[in-house]
Amino acid sequence: MILKKLSKSALKNRLIKLMDDVKVHLNKEPDVDKFLDETNLFDDWELALPQHEYPILVMAVLNDIRKDNIINSIVDSVFEETISHEPEPASKIKFKNWNRTDLNLHSLRAAEIKNFLENKVPKLGLQVQQFLVIDDEPMTFESKEPFLYFANRVIQTESEIGLCKEHLQSALSILLGTKFG
Repeated sequence: MILKKLSKSALKNRLIKLMDDVKVHLNKEPDVDKFLDETNLFDDWELALPQHEYPILVMAVLNDIRKDNIINSIVDSVFEETISHEPEPASKIKFKNWNRTDLNLHSLRAAEIKNFLENKVPKLGLQVQQFLVIDDEPMTFESKEPFLYFANRVIQTESEIGLCKEHLQSALSILLGTKFG
């Protein structure tokens, strides 16, 4: 269904239903990484939302944030006119194949991510408004010095556990640009 054809009221109901569905799923199976890899629940929203608003939707849904101002902002964004064409949903452009770093290059991971953001993203015709790195390794140079390029843009998880519900509020704050200092 094309979300832009719905009324704002129907769109709000659809968003609440999405939040309910995701909440039920994550209560049964709390592995957020696995859920995001396997779901297509967000595809219609990704097509309808401006590129900068989509990560906010995902974080709001995953964190079950139902504040009126967030829901209204997401719904209003569906109706914003954008100059660029509607992007393919990430699941259709093999996002899952290029959104991961080489597991064997821990010491080079920060440089690999920086290179991806500065070189590969533009070649894909995308723009990054905000970014967040979720990793079980610190973002450092080979010398183990902190990589300041990632300051206030990293959530470091535990290897054995991965991304948890507790990380989602921080992730949303980073993506909204409200977590600095």
